[in-house]
Amino acid sequence: MNTPPYPHRKDADHPYNIMQVPRISTQHITASDGSQLRKCLTQEVLAQENYGNDPSWHMLHIAEFDPAEWLSYSTAFALAVQFFAERGYYYLIFDADGDVISELPTFDW
Repeated sequence: MNTPPYPHRKDADHPYNIMQVPRISTQHITASDGSQLRKCLTQEVLAQENYGNDPSWHMLHIAEFDPAEWLSYSTAFALAVQFFAERGYYYLIFDADGDVISELPTFDW
C-alpha cells in the first residue's frame, strides 16, 4: 500500500503552504464512473488530460465533498473520494497509472 502524503506542508524548511494531491488508480472506480468522468468537466471535475479523445486522468475538487452531489456515481467512487476528503485533501486525481490503495475496493475494467 502507498501511504497518502500529508495534504499540506508548511514549516521552517518549507515556508510556503504546499498542497499535495493524491493520484490514485482508476481501478478504484467502476467503468461506469470512468465513462461519466470522461464526459464531464464541471466545477467539481477541474481538469482532465486527454490523449487522443480519451481523458487519461481526472482532477476533482473534494474539499467539501457531499455524496448527494455525486449520486449518479458508484458507492466505490464515493468511498474513494470520502477517504481522502476526510483526511483533509482538497483535490484528488484518478489516473490509470495512479497508486492502488489497499483500503479501497478495486475493479478490473
